[in-house]
Amino acid sequence: KERLQFASCTARLAPASWAGAALYDAFWSQLWIAGREALFILDSGWDEELAAQAWTWVKAQLAERHLEPQRVYLLNSHPDWDHAWANRAFKLYSPWAERLQVGASPSTREYLLSPRAKLELAQRRGADPLYFKNSHIYVPEYSWEAGQGWDLGGVSLELVALPGHYAGQLGIYIPQSQALGAADGVEDPLPFLESPAAWAQQLATLKVWQGRNLRSLYPAHAQSWSLGPFDPQAGGVRLLAANLRYFEYLENYWLAGAGGRRGAEWSGSKLRFLESDEAWERERQGEEAKALEAWEASWGLNWERVGESLGLDLSAPFYQRAHHLAVQGSWRRRRGI
Repeated sequence: KERLQFASCTARLAPASWAGAALYDAFWSQLWIAGREALFILDSGWDEELAAQAWTWVKAQLAERHLEPQRVYLLNSHPDWDHAWANRAFKLYSPWAERLQVGASPSTREYLLSPRAKLELAQRRGADPLYFKNSHIYVPEYSWEAGQGWDLGGVSLELVALPGHYAGQLGIYIPQSQALGAADGVEDPLPFLESPAAWAQQLATLKVWQGRNLRSLYPAHAQSWSLGPFDPQAGGVRLLAANLRYFEYLENYWLAGAGGRRGAEWSGSKLRFLESDEAWERERQGEEAKALEAWEASWGLNWERVGESLGLDLSAPFYQRAHHLAVQGSWRRRRGI
């Protein structure tokens, strides 16, 4: 597969405006929105070389439509590597470098400023030098908050809070077209919780946006990206509904007395093997992981059964981990832990 694919968004935001998406490695999408006066970019990605290819395409799209942005904004929705490790390229080398503002929530900036961010970059480079050779940490200069907005010239947008995957996660909402740039707040087949304690935040995020009657939704990740053109009008909105259905399934399961079942007691393990991708990959065949899966199966909440009930493909180990976090979050909320 090509490492980079492009698509202009089919929905017209407003006269003399344009929106497009760049798909990196068939799993992560970057959103670009332009009006008559300004350009807004949702997330930078992680590879400076791919970022340069993306902005070359975007520059051509803008020129074709006679759009010359005088202001350019780049938002890091949250500090995960695939969303924030190509900032430097945009700030130093992009066609709009001199007028670019890079911003993020205070908590995202705090993480990117911390020694933990540098350590994570070093560890990922050590594990896969080729994949992360063009990754660098550039801390956003501006702290932006939910509620802030910009008029791009004919099309406006506002920052919105999308907690659950990350407490300080921000997305963008475009009122004219009722479109949401959801970052990792909506995902196919299900969003990742920052921790089991983030269960209530993620459920609230999904309920809020399901109630907004969106016309379009652009997630950063969707398994369907790699299967063909992604339809934000139908596919994105359906994905939001499917995510909410999954979380409400778990919520209602415990509220209904676990369907009359009596499963095994849970020992309350610290579940450290769920804390990171690396820990999960290393420990998912270990005794603690097997004990968790057996406990879920005793309640009828193993990923196979839930996936079959809801028509979701949870077979990828990456999303099995997401399922374990969600089950733990729903169970702990019911127990008041």
